[in-house]
Parts: sequence; structure tokens; C-alpha cells
Amino acid sequence: RSKTWSLVSFRDAGWVVAQAEVKGGASRAVVLAAQHAGLWAHPDAGQVLWDLPKATVLADPGAWGQHPELAEPEAHGGVFVGGRRLGAVLETARVDGRDATVTLRLSNDGGGGPGAGLIARRELKLAGARLSFTDRFEGEGNAPFELRWPLGAGWTLTQAEKGFEGVHPQAKLSVSTDGEAEWVIESGEVVEGETLVSAPVLVARGRAAPGQRL
Repeated sequence: RSKTWSLVSFRDAGWVVAQAEVKGGASRAVVLAAQHAGLWAHPDAGQVLWDLPKATVLADPGAWGQHPELAEPEAHGGVFVGGRRLGAVLETARVDGRDATVTLRLSNDGGGGPGAGLIARRELKLAGARLSFTDRFEGEGNAPFELRWPLGAGWTLTQAEKGFEGVHPQAKLSVSTDGEAEWVIESGEVVEGETLVSAPVLVARGRAAPGQRL
């Protein structure tokens, strides 16, 4: 069975879909590089979704048409600077051997406020049942930042010596962190069926400045 990634990029729509075979099934990722408007849409620019054979690791919390509380940008994954979600533009999406790489450029789309001169470049690397990301800030100025990673239902996260450990009825997760940020676990919600259920959110906070890397 081939473990090479299959990758499809919908550049105009701002979507990348990637899949590879791993033990027990497929590792599947969706990268969203566009803000999708409308009642059944999501404030999801820069969000990353990731499924393993028996568990959703990084989840889409859901649309706000049925659950108004999900209209808040902080309910979804992404990069926030100066209290504002950064918009995203897809730069590259490629497969190199058994790895897939996706890069995004994130900015506040010309808006003002704290950190208006900052942009972030996000690089995601997928290798089998492993995902890694690097966020690097460029531009001018400094402002508080927040990275949000909502997990799927059923996960329990605990802090470990070098990051976090996740336990799910069907899977386990190890999270390593790097860079100058405070990493915390918060409580969030995701839609399961038609019901909102609790799920953890991994959050990094700090102060963004040019040259900073996470």
C-alpha cells in the first residue's frame, strides 16, 4: 500500500485536501485559506482540519446557522493578532516523496488596529500520522497574538513535560511545542450530529513581532 500523499488544491476557493494511507486507514487533512460568508458558513480562514482512521484530531466546530455561538471567530481555529483573526491566502501546496507541505500567508486584509503591519507565514507539513506547523511573523510592529487549535469530540488533553498528551477512546496524541508562547488548554464546543458537545482547544498566546517563530 502506497503511503504517498494525494493532494488536491482548489486555489480559487482557498481549499487544500490531502490524504495518505496509514495503519488502519487514512490520514486526511483539509486546509482552509479563505473566509466563507453566509448563514451556514464559518469564520475559518487559516483553519486546519485533520482526521486519523479512528478519530478527528483537529476539528471544524461547525456552522453558526444552527448554533449562533459558533459565529464568534474565536470558536474556530486560526491565527489572531491584536484581537483580530488574520485572513489567509494559499501560497503553495505540494507533495515531496512521502510528505505534503502547504504554506499560507496570513494578514489582517488591510485593516487597522494593533499589529496591522504584521503578517504571518504558516507552513504545514504532513507525514503519515504526523502533522507539524511553523508560524513565522514578518512585517512591522508588535501586538498580542493567539493561535487556536480546536480538537475533535472525545479528546482529553493534559500537560506533559515537553508539550501535551491527548487521549481519545480510539487514539492517542502527542503534542510538542516550541517558540516564545504560553500554551494552555481551554474548553470549546464542536457539533456532533446536531448537538454541541464539549471539546478541548489548544491555545498559544504571546506577543507577535517580526522574526518571531513558533
